[in-house]
Amino acid sequence: MVDSIECSVACGEYGTLTQSLEVPAGFTGDAEAAAAGGTEQVSLEGGPEPQTITRSYGFTEADYDLTVNREGGGSLEMALSIPVADEEVVTEDAILEFLGGDAERTEEDGTAVYTRTAEAKTAEELPGELQALGLEGVEGPPQVEVYESGKKNYEVTVVMGVGGDLSEKILGPGTWTVEGDGLRPTSLVDDQSGSASLGEDAIVVKQSHGAWMTFTAERTGLSTVTIVLILAGLAVLGLLVAAGVVGFLHREKIAGLLRGGSETDVPDSSSGPSDPSL
Repeated sequence: MVDSIECSVACGEYGTLTQSLEVPAGFTGDAEAAAAGGTEQVSLEGGPEPQTITRSYGFTEADYDLTVNREGGGSLEMALSIPVADEEVVTEDAILEFLGGDAERTEEDGTAVYTRTAEAKTAEELPGELQALGLEGVEGPPQVEVYESGKKNYEVTVVMGVGGDLSEKILGPGTWTVEGDGLRPTSLVDDQSGSASLGEDAIVVKQSHGAWMTFTAERTGLSTVTIVLILAGLAVLGLLVAAGVVGFLHREKIAGLLRGGSETDVPDSSSGPSDPSL
């Protein structure tokens, strides 16, 4: 370290002097560079005033699993990863406070994963639940629309992405998996991200923190909502059958109660007490 130096000694052929500080790769928030290892250069402004260099901490990876049903409802599971070493600096309490009290933490291979879930049965409820996780649409809440385009055929539009404060805390890449509940994607009609690919049962979007697409789907089996309704109906039917069986087995007693009881069931108080046997 020196206080001063002659430009003729330190300056390059263009007569300029540059200063930089060598730091670990990813120091300024590039998660991919941090994963690759090595070092990077941080430019220094120079001058008599001290310069502050801030290290950024955030989630180094994000996975989004979106499931859509035929009613336009569904669920989203968002898993955000951060190295345990970085988590110790930020603290688990601070992360939970930022994400919300419903976040669940797991740990594996030196990485802490925070998972949040949104779920709704109908198209009217789902956008609000997704907004609560920090997702936004192009203008307003996230968009999930399901249209029945023919017998057993549907067209699904999904428009959503991470926004607000959450987007600033995700430093690494994101991956989306979009699948159906009672639906199977069959073709991609439109993909604004340019990185979506259609698999056997789902659509995957890599290197993105948003999903903006339209795809066709075919009906498969029963949706979760339909199954729940059927089970509820069967439960009610079971109770009615059970009540009918009990009523049949005790029909005479029930008839007696309805008549107010028979003469043999109620003692005749007018005759008085009987004499004891000798």
